[in-house]
Amino acid sequence: MLVETNKGELFVCGTPIGNLKDITLRALECLDNVDIIVCEDTRHSLKLLNHYQKEKKKLISFHRHSSIQRLEEIRDLLLRGYRLALISDAGMPGVSDPGSQVISMARENGVKVSIVPGPSAVTAALSLSGYPADRFLFWGFLSSSSQKKNQEISRLIRVDETVVILETPHRIKKTLQELKEYVEDREMTVLKELTKKHEEVFRGSPGDLAACFESKEKPRGEYVIVLSPREKQEEDKNNFQESSFNLKEDLKKLLAAGLPPTQAAKSVSLLRGVDRKKVYSLMVDMKK
Repeated sequence: MLVETNKGELFVCGTPIGNLKDITLRALECLDNVDIIVCEDTRHSLKLLNHYQKEKKKLISFHRHSSIQRLEEIRDLLLRGYRLALISDAGMPGVSDPGSQVISMARENGVKVSIVPGPSAVTAALSLSGYPADRFLFWGFLSSSSQKKNQEISRLIRVDETVVILETPHRIKKTLQELKEYVEDREMTVLKELTKKHEEVFRGSPGDLAACFESKEKPRGEYVIVLSPREKQEEDKNNFQESSFNLKEDLKKLLAAGLPPTQAAKSVSLLRGVDRKKVYSLMVDMKK
């Protein structure tokens, strides 16, 4: 899509993830020069703007519950030549927030989109964890569905590289307990309230961290979980045989319930994160 010069411009602007001083000079200049600021929560963004004496700026909210009409309103402003800054509650817009919808809409309408990079909880957590970060997987927030969440964890623990997960205070205890059930031999770091006054870093095995948080009456703040890289196994066969999952029992239950063998193997494969061919091979051995 070609950019038309008579249209406005969208600036994707990074904001502090905690400490209000963690903002770039360019970001402050950008917020000064735009006509309107698009943010997730106007009340939250006003704290930042008030801190830097920019409280008179016009704000428009856009969050995950915003209507299509609000997106069209932002589009119309850009097409009429207005310069807009897009910010999130913390960090870079579009990373685990709905900002990507605004960015995509602007590009589709031939509006110039410029980046004003800034803080990121993802890269901050990676650096502070000390784990290798030349390659890593960022997953964001795990699913709220228990079944899907277990499938996601099954998949993530099979990743060789460092894994980064975001978590909320009311779910952190349960998530750590679930991780403990799936993996125990990989070190993990949990980071709380990055760059804020009450920043904390917890490091240890999933079991240690689950026990540590279980003793906390009511966890507060936002969390980032960083799972260290997986140590290479000698052979996939050994890895499969030494798996803690009781695959045979899973297969027996599904087959007893009348599920066709192929479908039973597929279901166990998805649930346990094990290659389907290996599960099917195990089922053939069981019949023998």
